Amino acid sequence: RLTAITGSNGKSTTKEMLRSIFEKSGPTCFNTGNLNNQFGLPLSLLELREEHKFGVFELGASKRGDILEIGALARPSVAVITNIGPSHLQYFGDLETVFNTKTELIDCLEPGGTLVYNSDDAYLKTLKTRNVKKLSFGHKDADISISDKGSGIELTYKDDAIAVELPSGIKHNYLNAAAAAAAAIASGLDLASIKAGLGSYTPPPMRMQVMTIKGATVVLDAYNANPSSMKAALDAVSTPAFAKPLYLALGDM
Repeated sequence: RLTAITGSNGKSTTKEMLRSIFEKSGPTCFNTGNLNNQFGLPLSLLELREEHKFGVFELGASKRGDILEIGALARPSVAVITNIGPSHLQYFGDLETVFNTKTELIDCLEPGGTLVYNSDDAYLKTLKTRNVKKLSFGHKDADISISDKGSGIELTYKDDAIAVELPSGIKHNYLNAAAAAAAAIASGLDLASIKAGLGSYTPPPMRMQVMTIKGATVVLDAYNANPSSMKAALDAVSTPAFAKPLYLALGDM
């Protein structure tokens, strides 16, 4: 089973969460770091071997047609779209073009494949009427629904639910966890396997990475930025989970 993940934010985190889930059930191939473009994805796909039970790959884009080009190489059985946001607008121009580009992945699904999409997203919720096998994730009106439980979340699918605690309790990772759970369900895994996998998930470096340096808590979120990812980071460090005063060192976008 091969899963391809795209979206404006959360691709790498969702990939690592799904990788953690898959690896509980069998050998898994994935792209390391952010090898997710026209060069990195083919190199990553070449790592696939007969012994791999699962594959999970993130796909990036900076212009219309990018996802269609590399998605056709991956030919996934599960296509995940995390969200639509103002990323690479110097090339895309507007959010409508971002949406049209990210949803190119749907056309790359193998026959009978499943679309996994974020029903909380204003653009992606319109995919509810798309004529394709699909699973939605979100806080309401979703196949895999999220309930905030303070120190963690509860993920519900049909009549079953699991409690999940994520490192640092970063709330914008709740949707990423739900996306990974939905992709795992679409790949034939159950909620018990998902709970075990998310329980051993380790965040990738430079994405809300919490460190202690000379007694101070330092949150390193320096991989990349766009307006929506920066807002999510600021919302996260503004919660009571992080001591005040708060000092920000922000780079250019």
